[in-house]
Amino acid sequence: MSVEGNTRHVLDLSSALNLKSVELHCGIPSFDIDWIRVAVESIRSPHVKKITLHMPTDITTRESIETHLPSAVYAQWLDLDRALVKYLTTRSFRLRVVASTVVDRGVFEVCVEHLLPNSFGKGMLEVAQIVRT
Repeated sequence: MSVEGNTRHVLDLSSALNLKSVELHCGIPSFDIDWIRVAVESIRSPHVKKITLHMPTDITTRESIETHLPSAVYAQWLDLDRALVKYLTTRSFRLRVVASTVVDRGVFEVCVEHLLPNSFGKGMLEVAQIVRT
């Protein structure tokens, strides 16, 4: 299942009992990303083995996330981080965080670490880039 978020809709995955993977695409940084946290918290399927989070281009190219994101949006990223740690702690797989475009890997990792500090620090995620051919 692959979805792109919208601040006006809630994605409830609780009835998707045979769900095996979830792919979430974040919008531009000014958009509300709380829908992702709600979607993760609603997952009930014991079959989910893979969650992929595609980061927006604007976020993945910035070195200082906190100064470029509105504080309310940054707080939502931290809430998402807590929800991911809670969810992934009971599962035997890791989250894959992907840069939607080709960016400097070091800068991207710094961005991911700032947005998802607990998941990053506990080694619960894999930082990756999409390879375009």
